[in-house]
Amino acid sequence: MINDNILPIGSIVNLKKQFRKTLIIGYDLKKESNTYEYVGCIYPEGYTKKEDLLLFNIDDIESIYYIGYQNALFKDYLLKRGNV
Repeated sequence: MINDNILPIGSIVNLKKQFRKTLIIGYDLKKESNTYEYVGCIYPEGYTKKEDLLLFNIDDIESIYYIGYQNALFKDYLLKRGNV
């Protein structure tokens, strides 16, 4: 990974309280007074409706199955966030 703190979009993880694999599809979603580092959906089904979105933080990840695509655009995104 370019950065150990941020997994790229497309990464597949296992969450501690979720028995199915989760596909990372976004970052930094605010819900009520909380901000979640990651937005995900069940893999392999993908996004079907907003009620099924999974909101989680790095501490909720139990294991990583696949690390998503990384290129210069991802590195630029990390630089803008201040993560590199």
